[in-house]
Order: sequence, then structure tokens, then C-alpha cells
Amino acid sequence: MVFHRDEIWSAMRQVAVFPGLWHDIKLGNWAKHLAAHIDGQITTYWRHIYRVWNDVVFNGVDPSLRQCLDASSARSLQFMAPAWSEKDQQAIREKMKNGTLFCNISSEEDRSKLLRNILAFEGVIPSVLTFHENMRYLTVGAKILERYIEVKRPTEKAKPSIAPLKTPESLVSNLTQDWGQQPPVLNVVECSEGRYQSIDTGLQPLGAFAQLMLAALRSFPLLSSETPLQDVKGIGMNAFADAKSRIRLCKMASSVGFWNKKIEKGLALPDQDVPREIPDMIMLQTEQVWRGGLPTISVFSELRTKSFLPTLASTAKGVKGKEPTAALIQFDFVCAFFGPFAFNVDQSHAGLSIEELRNRPIFNDSAIVLDDPEPMTDAPGLDVTPSMDWAVGEVSFTNEPPITATNQTPMLKLSS
Repeated sequence: MVFHRDEIWSAMRQVAVFPGLWHDIKLGNWAKHLAAHIDGQITTYWRHIYRVWNDVVFNGVDPSLRQCLDASSARSLQFMAPAWSEKDQQAIREKMKNGTLFCNISSEEDRSKLLRNILAFEGVIPSVLTFHENMRYLTVGAKILERYIEVKRPTEKAKPSIAPLKTPESLVSNLTQDWGQQPPVLNVVECSEGRYQSIDTGLQPLGAFAQLMLAALRSFPLLSSETPLQDVKGIGMNAFADAKSRIRLCKMASSVGFWNKKIEKGLALPDQDVPREIPDMIMLQTEQVWRGGLPTISVFSELRTKSFLPTLASTAKGVKGKEPTAALIQFDFVCAFFGPFAFNVDQSHAGLSIEELRNRPIFNDSAIVLDDPEPMTDAPGLDVTPSMDWAVGEVSFTNEPPITATNQTPMLKLSS
């Protein structure tokens, strides 16, 4: 099936120059991935894989050596966050020293370049396996939006005998058709549950979709039957959708510009509290444990208050600490699937409701900047995903034109 998705297949073919990455292709997972109808995010992630390995890890190294990447080295490096983790840096140095990493590359000069490039990388090193694990998480959010927010459009079925398979409509394209139906759409970013800050550039459907996806993931056990992983064996939490959580999701969707009959129906549900028991987990180990994929209960609890674009962006600014926090890993997750982002927000308040913002003057001193960096040739650390252009051929987060690529990690630029 993936062979008929031209954009995805094109991005995958780029990664073919790294044979060591393909041992975890897991073809059996692809039916579930494609059924989520988020082809744009899949394409962006595969381009992310290529750019990290090609433009960061093998930056300045003979391109022919890309074929020398072995499966053992790829598996050793995946999920590591070298610039964010002292533990990872130590492990990488040791494996390079004893020859475990890049065993097919003998040149000391090339090995030194590889080590320097890897240690400087700000992010989680991706692979085909990290893609599968992170898709498991992203698909949970996609299915929630499909069930409670998306209104599907009728599609024409191509006749197999005379026409190629037709790519189904995506979740993004269906939601885009329901965006801006109740103008004016405010240029806002959600900064805490139900609270928003203004931005001065025009919010676009894909930017609104990214915020909506984060909202679904922040509450996924309250909106689906999918449970977080257990921190301690035998201590879990119940997962089921309740009306209060559905109302909150629908209200968020309408706040960032979406409107359709499902959202209207969701907002009309009776607002009743449902008893929930979320285990009070000790948070001490979350920094060391979670590097992607479906989160544990403790990580889920932490992200409920931190998985908002402004918080994630500020977390990535001036990273300090021995290990990456859950918010920092979530920042990397968003950049990998949607592209790097940086923006300014109205700092005159900590967050207001949509109703309050409608009565305030328009904010004119900030900007969301989303770029589409070209492959770099001289820097090991860079924004490594196609960005908000979010994926080539998609609409951008804002109505601003893409800026040129930089070597800087995306960060929140506060207004003065």
C-alpha cells in the first residue's frame, strides 16, 4: 500500500542510502499507520530521519560511507539524545572508543567527525524503529480526532481495472475544509488548558491541527480506550471517553478555528464530572525512561500540564540538566512530525479564554516563524525537519513566507 503513496515512498527512498536503518522496517505495521490518514506527518518524519543521518551524523564525511552504516550502530544510537544527555554522551564515546559503533568505518579522521557530529546533535536520534514507536503514539491522537472532530467527505472510488489506487483524503485535509467556517479566527496559541495567548501572524489550518493533536494526546486515556504504559507492573489506569473531556476537546477545536456538526454536537453534551483515578506516580525516573513512543502514566501526567507549544518551545531554549525532560522529548516529537517552530507570544498576560481574547486589542508585536531548512553541509546541530511549511506541499502554520535555514534549535522568541 505504501508504494501508492508517492510522497511517503519518495521520502522513504531517500533513507535507502543508509542500509543499517532498514532492519526494523516492520511491514506489518504499515496498514495501521496508513489507516490513521496522516500521510503528511509520516512523510515529514521520514524526511526527518534522512536529514538527521545525512546532514548531521554524516556531515562532512565521505558520502559513500553512508552505505557502511550497520544495523548494530543504528540500533545503538536510536532514541539517544546526545546533546541533552550526559549518560548518552558517555555511552557513545565508549562505544566509539571500543569500536562497537561504525565498525565498518576504520578511518580515524572519519570516526572523529562522526563522533563530533553525533555529540553535538540537539534532539532524539531517529530511526525506522523510532518512527514505528512514535506513530503508535501519534495514531492514538489521530483516531481521537477522527472519531470526535473530523467529518469525512464522500470520495470517488477509482476502478482498479482502469485506474491506479486513489489515495484517501487525509485527516488534515478534511479538517482544513472545516477551518474558518465561523470567522473571525483568532491568531492564538494554547498555552495552558483552555487558555490562549495572541500571536501577530495569521494562524493557518495546519498550525491549528498541530495544537488540536496535542490536545487529543494530552487527554488520550480520557478520550479513548488506549491506556498509558505502566510505570510499575500492576499499577495502571482505566481508559474510557467521557463527555466532559469530549466537550473540552470540541471547545479547543472551535477556539483554533474548526467548526462542523461533530464539534457542535460535542459542545452540546451534558457537562458531567466522571470519577477518574490516575495513579499518583513518582516522577523521579521519567527523564531517564521516556524517549518516545506511548508514554507511561507518570509521563502522561507530566505532559498534561506541559504539552503546549509555548511550553515545549521554551523548554528547548537553553536546555540544562543531565537528562532530557518529558517536555523536551515531546518538543522533539512535534518537530519530527510537524517541523521545527519558533514564535513570539503576547507576554502581557499568562493566558486568557477565547471569550476574553475577543474583547482585547489585536496583538501586533510578535511572530511565529516556521521555516523549511534545506539540507545543511556545515553544521552538526540544526533544525532537521521540513517545517511548517510542515511538509513540502502542505500549507504553512502561518501566512508568513518561509525564512532561510539556520543552525539554531527552534525556540520561543519572547516579545519585548
